[in-house]
Amino acid sequence: MRSFFTTCILVCLGSSFAFAQTEKIAIPILKESKMIDQLMDIILNPKNAQMQQSTENPQDVCYIIDLLKNNDKYFSLQIEKDTKPITNTLINGMAIETDNVGCFEYKKKIIFVWADKAFSNLFIKTQMKRTFGFVYKVQNPEPLGNEYFLDIWHYQYKNGHMSVEGPPRVELPGAN
Repeated sequence: MRSFFTTCILVCLGSSFAFAQTEKIAIPILKESKMIDQLMDIILNPKNAQMQQSTENPQDVCYIIDLLKNNDKYFSLQIEKDTKPITNTLINGMAIETDNVGCFEYKKKIIFVWADKAFSNLFIKTQMKRTFGFVYKVQNPEPLGNEYFLDIWHYQYKNGHMSVEGPPRVELPGAN
């Protein structure tokens, strides 16, 4: 009888530990603007890759847009191409509160968005949420080095217009 209770306790503790290791994070779904669609067309074009093409598995790639509001005058966008494990580490660092995180799918690519203050008129948050098998809570995410991303781009959104912000240089149709 005693071994039965001991076994039950171990099974319960083990399953709760396993659940804590794989608790998925529900990410709010965003609706992106046409300007973001145009930007993603450029980013997803292999000719516009800023860094040397590596041998990453296309199924293991995600994109993260960091949307930062600067002095209430304009938004800076940093778009990163990352692996799914790196994406999970980044989301764990910023998405414990999902008010400032969202995602959308564009041309079968998963795009995550993190906004420091607001999503602006570039994104609209919907009532729906989505989970991913590779996005789950981690107690202590591993720190990342400075060059963890596979590729990176920088843009500025000001007064309804998108433009390149610093290197690298990629022309956006209709941008100033």
